[in-house]
Amino acid sequence: MKLLYVTGGFPRVTETFVLNEVLGQLERGHDVRVVSLRGGDPGGVPEAEPLAARVIDIGPVPFPRRWPGRGTASVPDGRLSRRLFAMAAAGATVGRLEGFLPDVVHAHFLNLPTLVGGAVARVLGVPHTFTGHADDFMVDLPDDVLRRRVLHADAGFVVSEAGRRDVVRRAQLDAGEAGRLTVVRAVARARVPPRGAEPPDPLTVVTVARLVPIKGVDASLRAFARVRERHPDARYWIVGDGPERPALEALVRALGLSAAVTFHGRLGNTATQELIARAHIAVLACRYDERGAADGVPVFLMEAGALGLPV
Repeated sequence: MKLLYVTGGFPRVTETFVLNEVLGQLERGHDVRVVSLRGGDPGGVPEAEPLAARVIDIGPVPFPRRWPGRGTASVPDGRLSRRLFAMAAAGATVGRLEGFLPDVVHAHFLNLPTLVGGAVARVLGVPHTFTGHADDFMVDLPDDVLRRRVLHADAGFVVSEAGRRDVVRRAQLDAGEAGRLTVVRAVARARVPPRGAEPPDPLTVVTVARLVPIKGVDASLRAFARVRERHPDARYWIVGDGPERPALEALVRALGLSAAVTFHGRLGNTATQELIARAHIAVLACRYDERGAADGVPVFLMEAGALGLPV
């Protein structure tokens, strides 16, 4: 089977589940291309380097002089600017396929990638599907537009039962329409062997996350400060980066944890798992953010479990 994936950006350090899924499809003998709408983090994802020839990086999108399709009305979004972008990006994508005709176009995330993937599929005359994760349908998406996107696709997938219930409720899907949605977990891939025994002391806690409010790293730091009252040698490793890092570093100093907390920054997936396997406990204090977004099923916790850590 020939599969065309449409993503916001590929590869991305924070979206290893897309990379893992693509690798799994290739291992099963499928031919895969990946459309990256806004570039990726190639230097930070060494595991993706063998896929470079399969990535179509769209870059700046010129508006096509002729649109070979049904027009903007076929793009399920209320904003003309996004409909026009989806059409233009689809035209640019089709022009870069070089004879590759997919059997299915699949988009990761129910926002812009799904709009572009649907437009590409309409031009090529093939089915299109999507995977919904969390804030891609929880934030800034009116219920009626969500319904249009779900019904516009030939089938859809959601990474959790909770996410599926939320989409069914908000999109007001009846029993027949809800049958279009299937729960398929995000793909975790163990790149190092599961540990055979707990590492030696000191007690080590690890978090892997984008440093943004939704991940609750400030809450886990405050909890770790209480852990240190009973385990004065305990340490905390934080892998990832993001806009909250300066505030979190300030919180570490205010809590008197500078000697115990290490910010490792961004690491490749293999290096991250090697670090996870050396810890004792995996922690993620997810919360709803001010936009009402929440995590789906964090791949970090799935990886930690696969490596033998309590979560």
